[in-house]
Formats: sequence, C-alpha cells, structure tokens
Amino acid sequence: METLLPTQIQPPAQVQLPFWRRHIILICLSLITILSLSTTAFLLLRNTTIENSLPIISHSIISGTFDINGVIPQGATVVIRRKNALSTTDTANSPQNFPAVDQGTWSLDGTNAGKSYTLTAAVISNGKTIAKSDPVEVTAPATDETLIFNIPQAQPAGTTGTAIISGNILVDGYIPPNSTISVKGKMLSETKYTTVASNLPAQQTQFMSYATSTAGQTYQIIGVLLDSAGNQIGVSPILEVSAPALNEKLTINSQAQPPATPTPIPTAKPAVTIPTQTQTQTPTPPPTPTPTPIMISGSIQFNGVAPANSRIVILERVYNTQQYQVAVNNVMPTNGATWQWTGAQLATWYDIVAVLKQTQSDGTDTDIALSQTQSIAAPGANVSLTINSGLVLSPPSGPINASCGNLINNVWGGQMSYASVSNAQSYWLEVGTSEGANDTYNSFQNTNGQSNQTASVNFTNGVTYYARYAYATSLNATQPQFSPFSSTLQFICNQ
Repeated sequence: METLLPTQIQPPAQVQLPFWRRHIILICLSLITILSLSTTAFLLLRNTTIENSLPIISHSIISGTFDINGVIPQGATVVIRRKNALSTTDTANSPQNFPAVDQGTWSLDGTNAGKSYTLTAAVISNGKTIAKSDPVEVTAPATDETLIFNIPQAQPAGTTGTAIISGNILVDGYIPPNSTISVKGKMLSETKYTTVASNLPAQQTQFMSYATSTAGQTYQIIGVLLDSAGNQIGVSPILEVSAPALNEKLTINSQAQPPATPTPIPTAKPAVTIPTQTQTQTPTPPPTPTPTPIMISGSIQFNGVAPANSRIVILERVYNTQQYQVAVNNVMPTNGATWQWTGAQLATWYDIVAVLKQTQSDGTDTDIALSQTQSIAAPGANVSLTINSGLVLSPPSGPINASCGNLINNVWGGQMSYASVSNAQSYWLEVGTSEGANDTYNSFQNTNGQSNQTASVNFTNGVTYYARYAYATSLNATQPQFSPFSSTLQFICNQ
C-alpha cells in the first residue's frame, strides 16, 4: 500500500448524545478508543511513508569571484550589498560575510530571476571598511561576475616591502614584424611614468610582470606597443591597481597598417628555340597560397533568463561609420557561449555589439537586450560581451508529489508528479539528497499536454530527498530559458 504524503486525520463527525447523561463518559471513551485503534492499524498496514514534507523556497542566484589587489589583512571579510536597480527601497546586505581571498568565490541567493540589481561590496577589517568595489549592475540569474577591490595601505604589517603586479597584455590589430611592448608604471602620487619592462616581443598575448612595486601602494600602469623603429603604434587604457596583484589585463589596439602589397609586373623572357620532334610539357604553376582569414572572436557573458525562440546576433561596423552589419548569427543565449567572425579586414577598427533577439510568431525579430559596444582592431581575441536579458518568469507555484511505489532490494521504484504551468513547453526536474542538489535525478523534458507532468525516479529506502522543478515557454529549452525553481519538497520513502 502506498501513501503520497502524511495523511491528515479529519476531525470526527459530531455524535448525537443520548438523553441519558450517565453513559456520556463511557461513550466518549469508546469513540476515542475506536479512533486510536483505526489509526494504529492504518499505520501498521501501510508499507510506505513519505515523511517531513516541507516547502523550501528556492531563489535565483548571482555568483562570481573576488579580484582583490593589495595586502589583505588577516581575518578580513567581504560584505556584499545588493539593490534592486528599479527600486529605492529594495535593498539588502548578504546574510553571509565572505572571507576576503583573492579569486575567492561568492554567491547571493535572495534575488529574483529577470530583475536587475546593483551590487556593491566592501572589505572589512577590525570593524572598519578598508576598500570598496565599483558598482556592478547585473540581471539575475548570473554567474562569473567579478567584484574588484584595491586595498591601499602604506607599509602593511608582515610584508617585505616589495610586491609583484602581473598578468597578460592582449594586442588586437596588425602587429608589424619586430614590434615590441613596453610596460610603464607610476605611483598615484607621481607625475611621470617610468619603464618597468621593455623589449617584450609583441604578440596577441604576452605575459607581463612588474616585480619592483611596493606592497600596499596603488599604481597606474599602461602597455605601449612600439614598431621596429621605436615609434609608438598603440597604448592601453590605464590600469589602476594596488600591489600585489595577479591576473591583471592590459589591452592594446594597434594603430599600425600593413604594407601595401605591390602588384607583380611580368618581365619579358627570351625566346626559346624548341628542337624538332621534341615533346614539351606544360609547366605546373606554383600553388597559390591560401590567405589566413582575419578573425575577431570572443565570448558572451549572459545574465538573466533567455526568452523562448531567442538567439544572440553579433553586429559589427567600421569605427566611426553609421551602418551595422551582421557578423555572427544564431549564437546560443547561454553564459560562456563563444563566437568568431572571420570577415574582418586586417588593421581595421570595428565597433562590436551583441543583441539578444526573439523571433515572433509572424517571423519578425524583436530586440530584447543589448551588450555594451567595444571597439576592436582586427585581428582581435578574448572580446567579452555582457548581456542582461531583463526577462521575468515567475517560479512555478503548483504542488510536487512523490509516490514511492514498490520496494525491491532496498530501492523504491517511485514516481514524481508536478503541476503543469500555463503556456509552458519544457520542464526541468531536479531530485537530490540535499537542498538544491540533483545527484538523484536531473532531466529536461517537453510537456505531455496534461495537467500534471510525471517522471519515474528510484529512491533508496530511508534516505531524505529534495525535489523541485522549473519551466520554459519553448520546446527543447536549454538552461538559461528556464524560470526560477519552485519551492522544494522534502520527503522520505521509508518501510
């Protein structure tokens, strides 16, 4: 016999008391005894129970890493504050203080999918704020967000005085032969830059290291691209960072132009007398070299929910012109999706922008969201374009039920059932042994057109499980197109 949820015992119907009062106590005791025996028999006869059915509310998550530059005091923590970008009252601090660790991770689970938030964070040491991040605006859900801190601290305790600032220099555009890169830096209090590294071979990615910086000091650093004659042909934006610092990045757009390729002029050849009765062969022309395509490539940082029938289109235009053209079509609206465009011209500067588009029922497209515009010289790589979709899908509110089924070798052949959502075309069901986990069941499925969706799931006897589901408004939807998860059902199949 199987039971879906703990049965709620209904109150007994009213009993018409007899006219003789002297038997009232005996009759009440009899009714209580009968009710107790019935309940006990019911509990003994059933072989399946699902206990501890508790709704656990699940929220959308924004997560990322810390980029902390400078000397981090021992025991320092990070406090993150989020604010609804469209509200002046919807603000909250994260209930968790995160350890202040460079490249450490953080997450916020009190956000709603489709809403945009402004995030700020502070490094706290001994109850005092010693550094703040710049505001970051992001749409939930989102991952791979970076909060950047510079901790300026003169002569920090426990340091030797010297520190390293290191990272990569990226060069976009044409790089002439024998070009080099110089790295220049200065403290904020200084007026002139000094060269801290020189004669680095110019290539698309070059490692840099500023090994003579002073711990706790804040520096401004630039990368300079020089041609073989020492002429400046590109310079990066200023990087402001406190020492020590790792994994920093300088990007240089080269202004150099490739040399014009001269058109070969055929030269006259002396006449050759061919002896009589000599067979000649047609000379084989040398193979024409295949030109290497000029490429601009990068990735998408996608935040929020992707709507049904949507895609990302990468648009390009030559810098300082008016008309955009399609560079790449049909990029999947997922975080981390990559793209590449091979139609660029060498040493030409382009404006690049990503557009989230949704195809309507009449075949037309509607623009949902845009990324920021980046100006890149070709060839270029590692171009990151961020899209905040802004689409809002409410979490499903229907119930989830678990049926244990039959017990064989300590395993129940069970089934999950959950309510369908109006206009939903795809569903995502997760079942795990801890809240938010999917180590037991994790599957996407299209709608069955019924009022309830079902899935067969095996449960180990006596183990506590957690189940939740989400929906999307398109068939065969992928993860970014789904709503936030429903409330979580906690249950046990127990003999």
